[in-house]
Amino acid sequence: EKMNGTHLVRVIQKRLHQTDTKNIQNRLSIPFNQIIYNEEFFLTPKEVEILKGRGEIQTTIVEPSLAISQEKMVLKQWDMNMPTGKTSSMYALRTGWNYL
Repeated sequence: EKMNGTHLVRVIQKRLHQTDTKNIQNRLSIPFNQIIYNEEFFLTPKEVEILKGRGEIQTTIVEPSLAISQEKMVLKQWDMNMPTGKTSSMYALRTGWNYL
């Protein structure tokens, strides 16, 4: 309500890995196969296109304590080429993740 939000969605609940907590990494990985809802539920079609086109979306995070993060985060899609020739993709929250 405070932010005029209408679409609060829990996207992922995961155990943090060492790469999620290292300051030098400065990102939280969100593997596609761990997303609770499909991307169409928490992203608009335009946002999906922005991310697939290597763009990024600035977002606000609601913490587990229900506090609203003061840090603006950046959501980005990372595509990694695998040795098999396939591409593995995930979302990543960047910029300020370690301050939560």
